[in-house]
Amino acid sequence: KKRALMQLIYKFISWLFVPLMMPVYTLAVMFFTETVSKTSIDIKENPFLMNPYLKMVTLIIFFILLVIAPGLSLVIMQKNRQIESIELNNRRERSIPILITGFYSFVLTIILFKQLSILYFPVIIHSIAVLGVVSSFVAFIITLRTKISLHALASGLSAGTMIYYFYYFYIPDIIVLLAVILTGGLVMTARYGLKKHTINQLISGYLIGLLLSFITLTIVKTLL
Repeated sequence: KKRALMQLIYKFISWLFVPLMMPVYTLAVMFFTETVSKTSIDIKENPFLMNPYLKMVTLIIFFILLVIAPGLSLVIMQKNRQIESIELNNRRERSIPILITGFYSFVLTIILFKQLSILYFPVIIHSIAVLGVVSSFVAFIITLRTKISLHALASGLSAGTMIYYFYYFYIPDIIVLLAVILTGGLVMTARYGLKKHTINQLISGYLIGLLLSFITLTIVKTLL
């Protein structure tokens, strides 16, 4: 019974922190975690200070394009027997879904740059969308040869983004950042407990996510 309960908990954690939801969670933390800009120049780059209505609209757009759209695509592919499961346990079935996610991330990027001018809105919002495109491309290339944990990759991307973001602000409560990092460990423990991945697949996925976030966000900020 104890083992069955643990398996149930692991499955709950896996679905709660499904890769498609991680960008939405990350953005929500930025929107609703009080942060104080170090200088007046940084005020524009602080998502916490955005208009509440714009925060909700932005989250809805992220949710539709990064969760609903690719999620429905997976369901359709499963019904058409193009994939065995929406969990994408089979490495050979991952390529097209990953490309679909990358496509929607690209659409999101275009919408953000057109509707939220970087002159008035935090660049980190746009950067997260760009990171979605980059990470999808990298995940696609890796998947052609080997298998990594997409849950761990997404957790690494989220943790890396938050570490990068919080570096530029004074944080009243460091517990928020620690919670984000520990969440990655929780997710990887769940995936390992469900025997979905090996330790190497989990660690490599997480580290790739961290590295991609640091590199991508730095480049985007430099160019913009």
